This record gives sequence, C-alpha cells and structure tokens, in this order.
Amino acid sequence: MALPFFTHVIIFLLPGTYLPPNTTATIYIQMPTSQESKLLGEISNEKPSAMFESPVKSELPKATIRVGIEIAARKDIL
Repeated sequence: MALPFFTHVIIFLLPGTYLPPNTTATIYIQMPTSQESKLLGEISNEKPSAMFESPVKSELPKATIRVGIEIAARKDIL
C-alpha cells in the first residue's frame, strides 16, 4: 500500500491570535530528504492564512515534515 502524499500546506492564525504589530511570520518547510529549509511564503495580521504548494510532488517515506515560522519586521513599512 502506497503512503499518501500531500500537495499543499495550509497555515493560519487561530482566531484571537495576532502577530506583534508591523511583523510577518515567514513560513519554511524542511523535507526529510534534505538538510535545507525551503521558503514557502508568509502570513501577517492583514493576511492571517495562506495555502502553499508543496515542493514535493511524489510520495515520501514515512517521516516527519518540519514547518518553521520566523517572526520578523515587515519590509514594506520600514
């Protein structure tokens, strides 16, 4: 039996959860077959959810997928 694979990653802030003012949360993903993290995109208080396409289009061995979030100052308002 083949393991299922995913095609998208959905990230969202829970209701009532906010980032610090004038910041964004940058979303990265690390696949089990790589040591590097890939940038998916970002979310903010103004755009609290996003759907990102998976960087992998085939089945993965059973493993842990890591999604990292980094909060930083927004570049468009500096």
